[in-house]
Amino acid sequence: MEILRDGSKIYETLFNLFQRKTIAFTGIKGTGKTVLVDALSSAIGSFYAPPGQSTNIEKRKIRNFQAVTVPGESSRQRHIALYNLISEGKADGLVYATSFGYASVRSLFLQDVLADGIVDTIEQLRQYNLEAEIEDLRELCSSISSSMARSSKPRWLLVAVCKADLYWDRLDEVNAYYSPGFNSPFSRIIDKLQREVGSNSFRWTALPVSAWREKFAWNNEVKEPILEGRLCAWLLKRFLESLYQYGQT
Repeated sequence: MEILRDGSKIYETLFNLFQRKTIAFTGIKGTGKTVLVDALSSAIGSFYAPPGQSTNIEKRKIRNFQAVTVPGESSRQRHIALYNLISEGKADGLVYATSFGYASVRSLFLQDVLADGIVDTIEQLRQYNLEAEIEDLRELCSSISSSMARSSKPRWLLVAVCKADLYWDRLDEVNAYYSPGFNSPFSRIIDKLQREVGSNSFRWTALPVSAWREKFAWNNEVKEPILEGRLCAWLLKRFLESLYQYGQT
């Protein structure tokens, strides 16, 4: 009987170990969430073209994880996905995609509104996007706090600072803005969440990553990629390794 009891414990341990965990990819629209997931799941080939604006919930397998991409555009699909994954505690971990403000504006109406004397330059667009990112992050962390009080999930958050090929010449500034403990408008929000729920229950970090080298254009101004392909590939590999390590917790 003792052997049977031990065996049942072993079975339960193995079941928990090999049960596929769910990782939610979220962030404001235009940061490159879908492209990042495509790159991490080896879906980018010679004839790959970045998708347009995603409005549906997308699922992919990354190693032994189930990756669920939440649409960045405010919609019923987005609210349902965030409720199921975070409020219901179904996501074991989160990847929050940012881009240091280089979020693409795909809506033609919004392009016209912003370019009509309100946001004329890429730098002004970056600041606009960073402000939108802060508001989105506040809402996300509030949902995480409520979820952890009920289910102890999600246990971690990995900030993917996408489009590193565009901001690599400002890497120190990027690190100071997104990394833990730097007291920036961004990091303060997540650091506060971590203090509330406990560092043993929730951990986070931020990493630069580039899944697809591409120029950034706005209102006749163009920012060219400044990072070579080999370094982009190394950043992607490092991010995947970190994701795997975080995903084991």
